[in-house]
Amino acid sequence: MRWSFTTSEYAGPRARRIAFNLLFLVCCAAAVVTLQRRIDPDLFWHLRGGMDILKNHKIVLGDSWTYLFSGHPWVNQQWLTEVIFYSCYSKLGFLGLNLLKGLIACAIVLVILRMLKGYSREVRFLSAAIFVAGTLHYFIFRTHLFSLLCTAILLYLLERVSPKARLIWIVVLFAAWANLHALFGLGLMILGIYVLVRWLQGGCAIKGGTVWEWISLPIACLSTLFNPFGVGVWMTAFAALGNPETNLVTEWWPIWKHTVGQNLGFIFLILIVGMLAALFPKKIHWPSFIVFLVISIMGVMHVRFTADGVIPAMPLVASLLGAVGDQIGEEKLKRLKSASIPVLVGAMLVFASSCISFGVSHPLVIRGDRFRLDYPVRAVSFMKRNNIKGKIFNEYTWGGYLDWELPQSMIFIDGRTAVLLYPRGFVTSWKNAVETRAGWKDTLNEGNPDYALLSADDYLTAQLAVEPDWKEIFRGNISVLYMRKTPVVDDKDKQKGGDDAN
Repeated sequence: MRWSFTTSEYAGPRARRIAFNLLFLVCCAAAVVTLQRRIDPDLFWHLRGGMDILKNHKIVLGDSWTYLFSGHPWVNQQWLTEVIFYSCYSKLGFLGLNLLKGLIACAIVLVILRMLKGYSREVRFLSAAIFVAGTLHYFIFRTHLFSLLCTAILLYLLERVSPKARLIWIVVLFAAWANLHALFGLGLMILGIYVLVRWLQGGCAIKGGTVWEWISLPIACLSTLFNPFGVGVWMTAFAALGNPETNLVTEWWPIWKHTVGQNLGFIFLILIVGMLAALFPKKIHWPSFIVFLVISIMGVMHVRFTADGVIPAMPLVASLLGAVGDQIGEEKLKRLKSASIPVLVGAMLVFASSCISFGVSHPLVIRGDRFRLDYPVRAVSFMKRNNIKGKIFNEYTWGGYLDWELPQSMIFIDGRTAVLLYPRGFVTSWKNAVETRAGWKDTLNEGNPDYALLSADDYLTAQLAVEPDWKEIFRGNISVLYMRKTPVVDDKDKQKGGDDAN
Protein backbone atom coordinates (compact mmCIF):
# COMPACT_ATOMS: atom_id res chain seq x y z
CA MET A 1 0.00 0.00 0.00
CA ARG A 2 1.35 3.42 -0.95
CA TRP A 3 1.67 6.15 1.62
CA SER A 4 -1.30 8.29 0.58
CA PHE A 5 -4.00 10.56 1.97
CA THR A 6 -6.96 12.25 0.35
CA THR A 7 -6.69 15.89 -0.58
CA SER A 8 -9.27 17.00 1.97
CA GLU A 9 -7.48 15.14 4.77
CA TYR A 10 -4.18 16.73 3.89
CA ALA A 11 -4.65 20.35 2.97
CA GLY A 12 -8.09 21.62 3.70
CA PRO A 13 -9.36 24.48 1.55
CA ARG A 14 -8.24 24.78 -2.05
CA ALA A 15 -6.76 28.23 -1.47
CA ARG A 16 -4.48 26.83 1.24
CA ARG A 17 -3.20 24.11 -1.08
CA ILE A 18 -2.50 26.62 -3.85
CA ALA A 19 -0.68 28.93 -1.41
CA PHE A 20 1.48 26.05 -0.18
CA ASN A 21 2.32 25.01 -3.75
CA LEU A 22 3.27 28.57 -4.72
CA LEU A 23 5.40 28.97 -1.62
CA PHE A 24 7.21 25.74 -2.41
CA LEU A 25 7.87 26.88 -6.00
CA VAL A 26 9.15 30.25 -4.77
CA CYS A 27 11.56 28.45 -2.44
CA CYS A 28 12.82 26.24 -5.28
CA ALA A 29 13.31 29.23 -7.60
CA ALA A 30 14.95 31.30 -4.85
CA ALA A 31 17.36 28.45 -4.09
CA VAL A 32 18.61 27.98 -7.66
CA VAL A 33 18.83 31.74 -8.33
CA THR A 34 20.48 33.03 -5.16
CA LEU A 35 22.39 30.04 -3.80
CA GLN A 36 23.99 29.17 -7.15
CA ARG A 37 25.49 32.34 -8.61
CA ARG A 38 28.49 30.89 -10.44
CA ILE A 39 28.98 32.15 -14.00
CA ASP A 40 30.00 29.42 -16.45
CA PRO A 41 32.54 30.54 -19.10
CA ASP A 42 30.38 29.09 -21.88
CA LEU A 43 27.54 31.51 -21.11
CA PHE A 44 29.27 34.36 -22.93
CA TRP A 45 29.80 32.61 -26.23
CA HIS A 46 26.23 31.30 -26.02
CA LEU A 47 25.05 34.91 -25.76
CA ARG A 48 27.26 35.86 -28.71
CA GLY A 49 25.86 32.91 -30.68
CA GLY A 50 22.27 33.97 -30.01
CA MET A 51 23.06 37.57 -30.92
CA ASP A 52 24.71 36.57 -34.21
CA ILE A 53 21.78 34.33 -35.19
CA LEU A 54 19.22 37.06 -34.59
CA LYS A 55 21.41 39.70 -36.22
CA ASN A 56 22.09 37.68 -39.37
CA HIS A 57 18.67 35.99 -39.50
CA LYS A 58 20.48 32.69 -40.10
CA ILE A 59 21.07 29.63 -37.92
CA VAL A 60 23.96 28.04 -39.81
CA LEU A 61 26.84 30.50 -39.69
CA GLY A 62 30.53 30.29 -40.49
CA ASP A 63 32.96 31.08 -37.71
CA SER A 64 33.69 34.79 -37.29
CA TRP A 65 35.21 34.77 -33.79
CA THR A 66 38.62 33.13 -34.25
CA TYR A 67 41.45 34.22 -36.51
CA LEU A 68 42.56 30.68 -37.38
CA PHE A 69 39.16 29.30 -38.40
CA SER A 70 37.40 32.33 -39.81
CA GLY A 71 34.73 31.26 -42.28
CA HIS A 72 34.79 27.59 -41.25
CA PRO A 73 31.33 26.10 -40.60
CA TRP A 74 30.57 24.86 -37.10
CA VAL A 75 27.68 22.84 -35.70
CA ASN A 76 25.94 25.19 -33.27
CA GLN A 77 23.70 22.39 -32.06
CA GLN A 78 22.25 24.37 -29.13
CA TRP A 79 21.26 27.37 -31.25
CA LEU A 80 17.70 27.51 -29.92
CA THR A 81 18.81 27.80 -26.31
CA GLU A 82 21.27 30.53 -27.30
CA VAL A 83 18.50 32.53 -28.94
CA ILE A 84 16.40 32.18 -25.78
CA PHE A 85 19.35 33.19 -23.57
CA TYR A 86 20.18 36.24 -25.65
CA SER A 87 16.53 37.31 -25.89
CA CYS A 88 16.23 37.27 -22.09
CA TYR A 89 19.56 39.04 -21.64
CA SER A 90 18.88 41.72 -24.25
CA LYS A 91 15.65 42.70 -22.49
CA LEU A 92 16.56 42.49 -18.80
CA GLY A 93 20.27 41.65 -18.56
CA PHE A 94 21.22 39.13 -15.91
CA LEU A 95 17.87 39.68 -14.23
CA GLY A 96 16.27 38.15 -17.31
CA LEU A 97 18.62 35.15 -17.19
CA ASN A 98 17.91 34.68 -13.48
CA LEU A 99 14.17 34.79 -14.12
CA LEU A 100 14.61 32.22 -16.87
CA LYS A 101 16.60 29.94 -14.58
CA GLY A 102 13.98 30.23 -11.85
CA LEU A 103 11.19 29.47 -14.32
CA ILE A 104 13.01 26.38 -15.60
CA ALA A 105 13.45 25.15 -12.03
CA CYS A 106 9.74 25.71 -11.31
CA ALA A 107 8.76 23.94 -14.54
CA ILE A 108 10.87 20.90 -13.66
CA VAL A 109 9.45 20.79 -10.14
CA LEU A 110 5.89 20.97 -11.49
CA VAL A 111 6.62 18.16 -13.96
CA ILE A 112 8.06 16.03 -11.14
CA LEU A 113 5.02 16.65 -8.94
CA ARG A 114 2.75 15.73 -11.83
CA MET A 115 4.83 12.66 -12.69
CA LEU A 116 4.49 11.37 -9.12
CA LYS A 117 0.75 12.03 -8.92
CA GLY A 118 0.03 8.49 -7.70
CA TYR A 119 1.92 9.12 -4.46
CA SER A 120 1.05 11.21 -1.43
CA ARG A 121 1.75 14.93 -1.38
CA GLU A 122 4.45 14.37 1.24
CA VAL A 123 6.30 11.97 -1.02
CA ARG A 124 5.89 14.18 -4.07
CA PHE A 125 7.12 17.38 -2.43
CA LEU A 126 9.96 15.63 -0.64
CA SER A 127 11.08 14.08 -3.94
CA ALA A 128 10.98 17.49 -5.61
CA ALA A 129 13.05 18.94 -2.76
CA ILE A 130 15.59 16.15 -3.25
CA PHE A 131 15.78 17.09 -6.94
CA VAL A 132 16.64 20.71 -6.07
CA ALA A 133 19.25 19.62 -3.53
CA GLY A 134 20.80 17.10 -5.91
CA THR A 135 21.11 19.49 -8.87
CA LEU A 136 21.70 22.84 -7.16
CA HIS A 137 25.46 22.92 -7.72
CA TYR A 138 25.02 22.52 -11.48
CA PHE A 139 21.99 24.78 -11.85
CA ILE A 140 24.00 27.51 -13.58
CA PHE A 141 23.54 29.59 -16.74
CA ARG A 142 24.14 26.78 -19.19
CA THR A 143 22.29 25.27 -22.10
CA HIS A 144 22.28 22.14 -19.94
CA LEU A 145 19.28 23.58 -18.06
CA PHE A 146 17.01 22.81 -20.99
CA SER A 147 18.33 19.26 -21.11
CA LEU A 148 17.23 18.82 -17.48
CA LEU A 149 13.78 20.10 -18.39
CA CYS A 150 13.55 17.75 -21.38
CA THR A 151 14.60 14.83 -19.16
CA ALA A 152 11.81 15.64 -16.71
CA ILE A 153 9.23 15.81 -19.54
CA LEU A 154 10.48 12.48 -20.93
CA LEU A 155 10.13 10.80 -17.52
CA TYR A 156 6.62 12.19 -17.19
CA LEU A 157 5.68 10.69 -20.57
CA LEU A 158 7.19 7.34 -19.64
CA GLU A 159 5.49 7.23 -16.24
CA ARG A 160 2.09 8.77 -16.88
CA VAL A 161 1.19 8.47 -20.58
CA SER A 162 0.34 5.29 -22.46
CA PRO A 163 2.85 4.12 -25.13
CA LYS A 164 0.55 4.87 -28.05
CA ALA A 165 -0.64 8.24 -26.76
CA ARG A 166 2.88 9.49 -26.01
CA LEU A 167 4.31 8.71 -29.44
CA ILE A 168 3.49 12.13 -30.93
CA TRP A 169 4.87 13.84 -27.82
CA ILE A 170 8.09 11.82 -28.14
CA VAL A 171 8.47 13.21 -31.66
CA VAL A 172 7.94 16.79 -30.49
CA LEU A 173 10.19 16.40 -27.46
CA PHE A 174 13.20 14.96 -29.25
CA ALA A 175 12.86 17.32 -32.20
CA ALA A 176 13.04 20.24 -29.76
CA TRP A 177 15.73 18.60 -27.61
CA ALA A 178 18.06 18.17 -30.61
CA ASN A 179 17.99 21.96 -31.09
CA LEU A 180 18.33 22.83 -27.41
CA HIS A 181 21.20 20.72 -26.09
CA ALA A 182 23.50 17.90 -27.16
CA LEU A 183 22.43 15.57 -24.35
CA PHE A 184 19.39 14.40 -26.30
CA GLY A 185 21.47 11.23 -26.65
CA LEU A 186 21.09 10.69 -22.91
CA GLY A 187 17.33 10.98 -23.37
CA LEU A 188 17.45 8.27 -26.03
CA MET A 189 19.38 6.07 -23.61
CA ILE A 190 16.76 6.62 -20.88
CA LEU A 191 13.97 5.78 -23.32
CA GLY A 192 15.77 2.62 -24.43
CA ILE A 193 16.38 1.42 -20.87
CA TYR A 194 12.74 1.97 -19.92
CA VAL A 195 11.52 0.06 -22.98
CA LEU A 196 13.93 -2.82 -22.38
CA VAL A 197 13.32 -3.18 -18.64
CA ARG A 198 9.55 -3.06 -19.00
CA TRP A 199 9.72 -5.63 -21.80
CA LEU A 200 11.76 -7.94 -19.54
CA GLN A 201 9.38 -7.34 -16.62
CA GLY A 202 6.50 -8.33 -18.89
CA GLY A 203 8.10 -11.68 -19.61
CA CYS A 204 9.37 -10.59 -23.05
CA ALA A 205 5.81 -10.78 -24.33
CA ILE A 206 4.83 -8.88 -27.46
CA LYS A 207 1.68 -6.97 -26.60
CA GLY A 208 -0.01 -3.90 -28.04
CA GLY A 209 1.63 -1.48 -25.60
CA THR A 210 5.01 -3.18 -25.96
CA VAL A 211 4.94 -2.75 -29.74
CA TRP A 212 4.30 0.98 -29.41
CA GLU A 213 7.12 1.29 -26.87
CA TRP A 214 9.60 -0.37 -29.23
CA ILE A 215 8.39 1.77 -32.12
CA SER A 216 9.05 4.91 -30.07
CA LEU A 217 12.81 4.23 -30.13
CA PRO A 218 13.48 4.63 -33.89
CA ILE A 219 10.85 7.37 -34.03
CA ALA A 220 12.71 9.33 -31.34
CA CYS A 221 16.03 8.86 -33.18
CA LEU A 222 14.56 10.11 -36.44
CA SER A 223 12.96 13.06 -34.68
CA THR A 224 16.39 14.40 -33.70
CA LEU A 225 17.12 14.98 -37.38
CA PHE A 226 14.64 17.89 -37.43
CA ASN A 227 17.41 20.44 -37.01
CA PRO A 228 19.44 22.74 -39.29
CA PHE A 229 22.53 20.50 -39.11
CA GLY A 230 21.02 17.06 -39.77
CA VAL A 231 23.28 14.22 -38.65
CA GLY A 232 25.83 16.84 -37.62
CA VAL A 233 24.24 16.98 -34.18
CA TRP A 234 25.06 13.29 -33.73
CA MET A 235 28.61 13.89 -34.91
CA THR A 236 29.14 16.54 -32.22
CA ALA A 237 28.04 14.08 -29.52
CA PHE A 238 30.38 11.38 -30.79
CA ALA A 239 33.20 13.90 -31.20
CA ALA A 240 32.88 14.96 -27.56
CA LEU A 241 32.70 11.42 -26.19
CA GLY A 242 35.53 10.12 -28.35
CA ASN A 243 37.91 13.05 -27.98
CA PRO A 244 40.54 12.56 -25.25
CA GLU A 245 40.96 16.34 -25.07
CA THR A 246 37.64 16.61 -23.25
CA ASN A 247 39.57 15.45 -20.18
CA LEU A 248 41.34 18.82 -20.23
CA VAL A 249 38.00 20.44 -19.31
CA THR A 250 37.16 20.21 -15.60
CA GLU A 251 33.52 19.19 -16.12
CA TRP A 252 34.73 16.00 -17.81
CA TRP A 253 36.99 15.06 -14.90
CA PRO A 254 36.04 12.12 -12.63
CA ILE A 255 34.25 12.94 -9.41
CA TRP A 256 37.27 12.25 -7.20
CA LYS A 257 39.13 15.18 -8.79
CA HIS A 258 36.50 17.57 -7.43
CA THR A 259 35.77 18.58 -3.85
CA VAL A 260 33.16 16.67 -1.88
CA GLY A 261 31.16 19.86 -1.35
CA GLN A 262 30.64 20.33 -5.09
CA ASN A 263 28.87 16.98 -5.38
CA LEU A 264 27.40 16.66 -1.90
CA GLY A 265 23.82 16.53 -3.17
CA PHE A 266 24.65 13.76 -5.66
CA ILE A 267 26.56 11.76 -3.03
CA PHE A 268 23.70 12.20 -0.54
CA LEU A 269 21.19 10.93 -3.12
CA ILE A 270 23.28 7.82 -3.81
CA LEU A 271 23.52 7.06 -0.09
CA ILE A 272 19.80 7.54 0.51
CA VAL A 273 18.77 5.47 -2.51
CA GLY A 274 21.25 2.72 -1.65
CA MET A 275 20.11 2.50 1.96
CA LEU A 276 16.38 2.52 1.18
CA ALA A 277 16.78 0.05 -1.69
CA ALA A 278 18.55 -2.35 0.69
CA LEU A 279 15.74 -1.96 3.26
CA PHE A 280 12.86 -2.22 0.79
CA PRO A 281 14.04 -4.30 -2.20
CA LYS A 282 10.47 -5.15 -3.19
CA LYS A 283 9.68 -1.45 -3.65
CA ILE A 284 12.44 -0.80 -6.17
CA HIS A 285 11.17 0.90 -9.31
CA TRP A 286 13.38 -1.05 -11.70
CA PRO A 287 13.37 1.14 -14.85
CA SER A 288 14.23 4.18 -12.74
CA PHE A 289 16.80 2.21 -10.74
CA ILE A 290 18.66 0.96 -13.83
CA VAL A 291 18.72 4.43 -15.40
CA PHE A 292 19.96 6.00 -12.16
CA LEU A 293 22.64 3.31 -11.80
CA VAL A 294 23.94 3.80 -15.35
CA ILE A 295 24.01 7.60 -15.18
CA SER A 296 25.55 7.52 -11.70
CA ILE A 297 28.44 5.47 -13.06
CA MET A 298 28.79 8.00 -15.88
CA GLY A 299 28.69 10.81 -13.29
CA VAL A 300 31.47 9.22 -11.25
CA MET A 301 33.66 9.04 -14.35
CA HIS A 302 32.62 12.44 -15.75
CA VAL A 303 31.22 14.83 -13.17
CA ARG A 304 29.09 16.75 -15.67
CA PHE A 305 26.60 13.85 -15.70
CA THR A 306 25.89 13.90 -11.95
CA ALA A 307 22.90 16.25 -12.28
CA ASP A 308 21.43 14.22 -15.15
CA GLY A 309 20.83 11.17 -12.96
CA VAL A 310 18.76 13.00 -10.34
CA ILE A 311 15.53 13.43 -12.31
CA PRO A 312 15.39 9.82 -13.59
CA ALA A 313 15.81 8.73 -9.96
CA MET A 314 12.60 10.45 -8.85
CA PRO A 315 10.21 7.49 -9.50
CA LEU A 316 12.62 5.28 -7.57
CA VAL A 317 12.92 7.77 -4.72
CA ALA A 318 9.15 8.19 -4.50
CA SER A 319 8.56 4.44 -4.40
CA LEU A 320 11.10 3.97 -1.61
CA LEU A 321 9.79 6.94 0.38
CA GLY A 322 6.30 5.49 0.04
CA ALA A 323 7.61 2.27 1.55
CA VAL A 324 9.01 4.27 4.48
CA GLY A 325 5.60 5.87 5.03
CA ASP A 326 3.89 2.48 5.00
CA GLN A 327 6.39 1.22 7.56
CA ILE A 328 5.77 4.16 9.90
CA GLY A 329 2.00 3.84 9.72
CA GLU A 330 -0.80 6.16 8.68
CA GLU A 331 -1.88 7.28 12.16
CA LYS A 332 1.62 8.32 13.22
CA LEU A 333 2.10 10.16 9.97
CA LYS A 334 -1.12 12.11 10.45
CA ARG A 335 -0.03 13.28 13.90
CA LEU A 336 3.43 14.16 12.62
CA LYS A 337 1.94 16.04 9.70
CA SER A 338 -0.43 18.16 11.76
CA ALA A 339 2.44 19.23 14.01
CA SER A 340 5.03 19.83 11.30
CA ILE A 341 3.06 21.74 8.63
CA PRO A 342 3.11 25.11 10.47
CA VAL A 343 6.82 24.74 11.17
CA LEU A 344 7.49 23.78 7.54
CA VAL A 345 5.54 26.75 6.18
CA GLY A 346 7.36 29.11 8.54
CA ALA A 347 10.74 27.67 7.53
CA MET A 348 9.92 28.08 3.82
CA LEU A 349 8.86 31.69 4.38
CA VAL A 350 12.09 32.48 6.20
CA PHE A 351 14.16 30.69 3.56
CA ALA A 352 12.45 32.36 0.60
CA SER A 353 12.59 35.85 2.11
CA SER A 354 16.25 35.39 3.10
CA CYS A 355 17.21 34.25 -0.40
CA ILE A 356 15.36 37.13 -2.05
CA SER A 357 16.87 39.67 0.35
CA PHE A 358 20.36 38.29 -0.31
CA GLY A 359 19.83 38.42 -4.07
CA VAL A 360 18.64 42.03 -3.96
CA SER A 361 21.43 43.23 -1.66
CA HIS A 362 24.17 41.28 -3.50
CA PRO A 363 23.45 41.71 -7.22
CA LEU A 364 25.20 39.41 -9.65
CA VAL A 365 26.56 42.32 -11.67
CA ILE A 366 28.19 45.35 -10.05
CA ARG A 367 28.56 48.14 -12.61
CA GLY A 368 32.14 48.65 -13.76
CA ASP A 369 33.58 45.73 -11.77
CA ARG A 370 31.76 42.59 -12.86
CA PHE A 371 33.26 39.09 -12.70
CA ARG A 372 36.63 40.59 -11.74
CA LEU A 373 37.68 37.47 -9.85
CA ASP A 374 37.24 35.07 -12.78
CA TYR A 375 37.45 37.14 -15.97
CA PRO A 376 39.83 39.81 -17.31
CA VAL A 377 37.36 42.64 -16.76
CA ARG A 378 39.94 45.35 -16.23
CA ALA A 379 42.06 44.27 -19.19
CA VAL A 380 39.00 44.31 -21.46
CA SER A 381 38.00 47.74 -20.12
CA PHE A 382 41.52 48.96 -20.87
CA MET A 383 41.26 47.66 -24.45
CA LYS A 384 37.89 49.31 -24.98
CA ARG A 385 39.05 52.68 -23.60
CA ASN A 386 42.08 52.67 -25.87
CA ASN A 387 40.26 51.25 -28.91
CA ILE A 388 42.58 48.24 -28.97
CA LYS A 389 41.38 45.52 -31.31
CA GLY A 390 42.88 42.83 -33.46
CA LYS A 391 43.87 39.18 -33.16
CA ILE A 392 44.29 37.99 -29.58
CA PHE A 393 46.04 34.86 -28.33
CA ASN A 394 44.04 34.19 -25.19
CA GLU A 395 43.41 32.08 -22.13
CA TYR A 396 41.07 29.16 -22.92
CA THR A 397 38.44 29.87 -20.25
CA TRP A 398 38.33 33.56 -21.21
CA GLY A 399 37.60 32.91 -24.87
CA GLY A 400 33.83 33.10 -24.55
CA TYR A 401 34.06 36.28 -22.48
CA LEU A 402 36.22 37.89 -25.16
CA ASP A 403 33.83 36.70 -27.89
CA TRP A 404 31.09 38.59 -26.12
CA GLU A 405 32.90 41.70 -24.90
CA LEU A 406 35.21 42.31 -27.89
CA PRO A 407 33.16 41.47 -30.99
CA GLN A 408 35.46 43.55 -33.21
CA SER A 409 38.48 41.44 -32.30
CA MET A 410 39.27 37.81 -33.10
CA ILE A 411 40.63 35.29 -30.62
CA PHE A 412 42.65 32.07 -30.69
CA ILE A 413 40.37 29.70 -28.75
CA ASP A 414 37.11 29.52 -26.80
CA GLY A 415 34.90 26.86 -25.24
CA ARG A 416 33.53 25.42 -28.49
CA THR A 417 35.43 22.15 -28.15
CA ALA A 418 32.58 19.91 -29.37
CA VAL A 419 31.12 21.78 -32.34
CA LEU A 420 33.35 20.26 -35.03
CA LEU A 421 35.28 23.52 -35.41
CA TYR A 422 38.63 22.82 -33.75
CA PRO A 423 40.65 19.87 -35.08
CA ARG A 424 41.70 17.12 -32.70
CA GLY A 425 44.85 18.14 -30.84
CA PHE A 426 44.12 21.87 -31.02
CA VAL A 427 43.32 22.29 -27.31
CA THR A 428 46.45 20.32 -26.43
CA SER A 429 48.50 22.64 -28.63
CA TRP A 430 47.10 25.65 -26.77
CA LYS A 431 47.87 24.00 -23.43
CA ASN A 432 51.43 23.23 -24.48
CA ALA A 433 51.87 26.83 -25.59
CA VAL A 434 50.78 28.41 -22.30
CA GLU A 435 53.00 25.93 -20.46
CA THR A 436 55.90 26.81 -22.83
CA ARG A 437 56.45 23.22 -23.89
CA ALA A 438 58.20 22.22 -27.11
CA GLY A 439 56.78 24.07 -30.12
CA TRP A 440 55.13 26.81 -28.08
CA LYS A 441 56.45 29.59 -30.31
CA ASP A 442 54.99 28.00 -33.44
CA THR A 443 51.56 27.77 -31.79
CA LEU A 444 51.74 31.34 -30.48
CA ASN A 445 52.86 32.76 -33.82
CA GLU A 446 50.33 30.86 -35.92
CA GLY A 447 47.99 33.37 -37.49
CA ASN A 448 50.27 36.25 -36.41
CA PRO A 449 48.26 37.54 -33.39
CA ASP A 450 48.56 41.20 -32.42
CA TYR A 451 48.05 40.70 -28.68
CA ALA A 452 48.28 38.03 -25.99
CA LEU A 453 45.86 38.18 -23.06
CA LEU A 454 46.97 35.63 -20.49
CA SER A 455 46.51 34.66 -16.87
CA ALA A 456 49.05 36.36 -14.62
CA ASP A 457 50.39 33.02 -13.40
CA ASP A 458 50.83 31.30 -16.79
CA TYR A 459 54.32 30.16 -17.73
CA LEU A 460 53.84 31.88 -21.08
CA THR A 461 53.14 35.18 -19.28
CA ALA A 462 56.53 35.06 -17.62
CA GLN A 463 58.20 34.00 -20.87
CA LEU A 464 56.75 36.87 -22.92
CA ALA A 465 58.09 39.33 -20.34
CA VAL A 466 61.62 38.57 -21.61
CA GLU A 467 60.78 38.08 -25.29
CA PRO A 468 62.07 40.99 -27.43
CA ASP A 469 59.07 40.84 -29.82
CA TRP A 470 56.46 41.41 -27.09
CA LYS A 471 55.69 44.34 -24.81
CA GLU A 472 53.51 44.40 -21.70
CA ILE A 473 50.89 47.16 -21.97
CA PHE A 474 48.54 46.25 -19.10
CA ARG A 475 48.71 44.21 -15.90
CA GLY A 476 45.74 43.56 -13.64
CA ASN A 477 45.08 41.34 -10.64
CA ILE A 478 44.51 38.20 -12.73
CA SER A 479 45.51 39.09 -16.29
CA VAL A 480 48.37 40.50 -18.33
CA LEU A 481 48.04 42.00 -21.81
CA TYR A 482 50.97 41.92 -24.22
CA MET A 483 51.30 43.66 -27.57
CA ARG A 484 53.49 42.33 -30.36
CA LYS A 485 56.17 44.83 -31.33
CA THR A 486 56.87 43.44 -34.78
CA PRO A 487 54.67 41.15 -36.90
CA VAL A 488 55.79 37.63 -37.69
CA VAL A 489 56.47 36.90 -41.35
CA ASP A 490 56.15 33.22 -42.18
CA ASP A 491 57.89 31.45 -45.05
CA LYS A 492 54.93 31.88 -47.41
CA ASP A 493 54.85 35.62 -46.84
CA LYS A 494 58.60 35.83 -47.40
CA GLN A 495 58.31 33.95 -50.68
CA LYS A 496 55.43 36.18 -51.78
CA GLY A 497 57.47 39.26 -50.96
CA GLY A 498 60.38 37.96 -53.00
CA ASP A 499 58.15 37.25 -55.98
CA ASP A 500 56.64 40.72 -55.82
CA ALA A 501 60.07 42.29 -55.65
CA ASN A 502 61.14 40.49 -58.75
